[in-house]
Amino acid sequence: MDSFSYIETNVWDLDTGPFKACHMYDIPFDFDDPDDPEDSEDSEGPPFINRIDLIFEHITLQFFAETRYDTLTYGCIKIKQPIAPDPKLKLITTPEIENCIANLHGKTILWAWLLTNNQGYQDAIQFEFHELDGPENHYPRIQIYCEASALNIFNLTQVNP
Repeated sequence: MDSFSYIETNVWDLDTGPFKACHMYDIPFDFDDPDDPEDSEDSEGPPFINRIDLIFEHITLQFFAETRYDTLTYGCIKIKQPIAPDPKLKLITTPEIENCIANLHGKTILWAWLLTNNQGYQDAIQFEFHELDGPENHYPRIQIYCEASALNIFNLTQVNP
């Protein structure tokens, strides 16, 4: 497996191939404060999704929550075969997640945007997908957003006619 490389802003140069799957990992953080007598050593913090893998035919795009600044970090792994879920991590799947990504299968990335918040931190990325033989007005969009040290994935819907 190749090491991480920067996601190209010109997605035409990034040969992803069609979308195959999305793996979301729920990794609990330990919020125990050793200097706080009220904090129990046995307590665990709430679980968060802090890694999302978007798996395409030729590459996997990995996104991580950077907990110090609540920003999005990312990498691109060139692959010869799709990556299986990481058995050391807890894979999360829900009907909501499945519905969010269902219309992406077989589509390729048309556009990608790195989003910067008003404080200057890159905390989100947005993708627009398309299929070569699909309807011209159907371009599904998703957004991966880091908030409070967790990743959220949104299915964006156009509302104007």
